Amino acid sequence: MLAFALVSVSLLAAGCAKANGAAEGPSPAPQSGTLVVTQKRSGPLFVEGSVGYVRLTRSGAATALFEVQVPSNGLTRSVLAGSYQLVSYQRICTGNCGHLGPPSITCSTSMRVPSGGAVNVTVNLTPASNRCTLTVSMTA
Repeated sequence: MLAFALVSVSLLAAGCAKANGAAEGPSPAPQSGTLVVTQKRSGPLFVEGSVGYVRLTRSGAATALFEVQVPSNGLTRSVLAGSYQLVSYQRICTGNCGHLGPPSITCSTSMRVPSGGAVNVTVNLTPASNRCTLTVSMTA
């Protein structure tokens, strides 16, 4: 009888733990989304040209996840779902693009990358007025 009471109490406790949200093993893996960055230029270009870069930082973090040049055909990266800060900037070619000036024409945006979805960011550059704006759209 004592054994039956102990088994009953153990089963009851296990059921309460499960109902109260106790973990049943490892947490599910964080889900990823996709970040797509493209650049568009309006008006005349810089005399020697420029090279575009983006830096992605998780919201609230001090260190960038990556800071890379944006290829002419765009940049696509898989990132964990969550909130981010994206900064875009140009480095103007000085003489030729083998020698780049410091970061200039900077713009930034906050965004959320959805799990299993994509965030498309278009960097809109207007070199004649040293302007940069970002257009953000999401797909599920």
